Amino acid sequence: PNLACRRPSTATAPAAPDASLHPALAHALTHSFPPQAPIFAGRPLNYHYGTHLTVDMFESATCLTTQDLLLRLVPTLFLVLSIVSVYCFARAWLNSGYFGALVAFLVFFGEDFSFFPGLLLGEKGDWSVRFFNVPTVLSLFFTNAMLPAVGLLFVGLFCLRNYLRERSRSWLFLSAFLFVGLVEVKLFTAVHIMCCLGIGAIAYLLIFRKTELFKVAALTAILTAPLVLSVFLHNRSGADLITTFSPW
Repeated sequence: PNLACRRPSTATAPAAPDASLHPALAHALTHSFPPQAPIFAGRPLNYHYGTHLTVDMFESATCLTTQDLLLRLVPTLFLVLSIVSVYCFARAWLNSGYFGALVAFLVFFGEDFSFFPGLLLGEKGDWSVRFFNVPTVLSLFFTNAMLPAVGLLFVGLFCLRNYLRERSRSWLFLSAFLFVGLVEVKLFTAVHIMCCLGIGAIAYLLIFRKTELFKVAALTAILTAPLVLSVFLHNRSGADLITTFSPW
């Protein structure tokens, strides 16, 4: 019921700040592209907004509200696509449909298995927060961009696996393109996979004397360069706006 209309000019308050932040970012995209920071007019938004761009595209095509799309409908679509992505990669990697289904289950429900005490004790809140305080899976069922990032990551790994097996340029481009797409969906995930590509390329060369991963890493770096340059140019005047979080 976050941001659901109750009567004219009133709506329910969201349970977490993210439910207000992400609609603001989506609305900012309707005014300018690239978007401006919602609370600092005229300042460019240096934050990944691929998820919000998807919401705006659906809003233009369906005439549905941003709130319904961002908080309810689009996350459901991302959830289905991400589960299928994890399954397809795991099935191809492990050569087993049963193990592929198990991996998909563990990615979305495993974590620290806090749902076991949650079920036994009838806990109504967020189990991973309540028992072990490691709420990573929680992000996959909320408005966090980690959800579509998981889907993109596993599709990219699926394409990378196929490239290493078939040496096809199509798989090479697709894997690099999907990894670059992570920059505009979840930056931390993009940084992780790019670091892993660099380390893996060196290990692959030393152990197997093969350079295929260097091609993937190099193409990914080339395609990422325009995005990094854009952020650099937007910040060339220096960080004159600073947001701090207290007491952390």
